[in-house]
Amino acid sequence: MHSEQTEIKKSRVMSIQDIIYFGSRQIGSTIKFEFIRNKMSLLIATGSSVFIYLLFLIIDLIQQGRGVELPESNIDYITGNYLGMLFPFLIMIIGITLGASIICEDYQKDTGNLIFPKTTKFRLLTGRLIARFLYAIVAVTVYYLLISITTLAYYGTISTLIFASWGWALLYTLAVFSVVVFFSSLMKNNAGTIILSILIILIVFSMVDSILRFTGSSIEPLFILTYYSNIITAIFDMPVERFAESTFRGHGGGGDGIIVYSWSTPSIGGAVAGMLTYTTLLIGSSYFLFQFRQKK
Repeated sequence: MHSEQTEIKKSRVMSIQDIIYFGSRQIGSTIKFEFIRNKMSLLIATGSSVFIYLLFLIIDLIQQGRGVELPESNIDYITGNYLGMLFPFLIMIIGITLGASIICEDYQKDTGNLIFPKTTKFRLLTGRLIARFLYAIVAVTVYYLLISITTLAYYGTISTLIFASWGWALLYTLAVFSVVVFFSSLMKNNAGTIILSILIILIVFSMVDSILRFTGSSIEPLFILTYYSNIITAIFDMPVERFAESTFRGHGGGGDGIIVYSWSTPSIGGAVAGMLTYTTLLIGSSYFLFQFRQKK
């Protein structure tokens, strides 16, 4: 009797191991498939990184040609020339390029009936997320490699803090990517996902931030995704005081003006917690919506 129970337990263990093994193989197969079929998306994302880099480099060369000297510090060169306002925009492009079609494409192209019976939605989405975010890592890394090579060519050295900045850029990319994936789980087509992602990330978040400043709110805007992009540059020289107030007198410059509060960057702990919270909630919601979403 004891030996029979032992054999039953062993068979149950083996069955669980088989399930894990089979599930891992399906996820691995999905990752390989996604790598192959999204080569064009990788090309677009990486090409965007190269294009933005070349744009900044050309501006820099023009300035030097007109007598503008290079900054004394390689940190000032990196932050002033390559990690300005356009860099978060580049990350948004990468996130949208690689994440917009991740869920809605099955409903837009009517491929759900071909895919879902052969694997679970959980394994399918897990494989897609891993594959496409790995492509996002490649695109961001290419940009950092290019600016590192340029900085080394000019200065002969480079601050090791660029690795910290690269890490924050990848974490911010993951957060942006999760927002796009969430919208993909809601929309019927890629175009709708792209438009909604641009609207929310580029316009709505900026408007909310402006409203907070001019209403006199001193709350740190940890719920605004774009606020976290500030640490990518701030990590080179983290400010002691991250909160500041100033007086805004309008375009005419008259009167006493109003007090405007602003936050320069999240803290290291706040940035990690905030972006991981964003990612966890949105990816988790995407899984839930994808699991119960039905074809019409």
